[in-house]
Amino acid sequence: MNHHSKEIEFQFSSLLDSEFLSKNYGQNLEFAQYIFESFLDVTIVELNQLQSEINDNNYEQIAFISHKIKNNFLYVGASSLNKKLEQLEKAAKEKSNVVDQIHASFLIQFENLLPSIKEEYTRINQYLNS
Repeated sequence: MNHHSKEIEFQFSSLLDSEFLSKNYGQNLEFAQYIFESFLDVTIVELNQLQSEINDNNYEQIAFISHKIKNNFLYVGASSLNKKLEQLEKAAKEKSNVVDQIHASFLIQFENLLPSIKEEYTRINQYLNS
């Protein structure tokens, strides 16, 4: 089925970076669906690992994981969380005592944004299946 034949184009949520999402995915929602699904599957696991490394003050691994996952947040329109992970990565490389503070701030933002990311994934699925 050609999704361009739909009368109403999919609009990304304004709760996320809709400009970035529209520019990157356009109406290629199968690709967006895959990215959002991967994010929800993989990134949550990585965040649990990050928490564990923070508990152990393992700066090398904190920097490594932050670097590895920061762009995942861009791809689901969570650019503010991408920036927060960049700060975390930098702080970990400097073995800075603000690592815990940055991570705590990241977690609050993440908890606030996660429902919007899940909702967007649901909306994409519904659109593709309509």
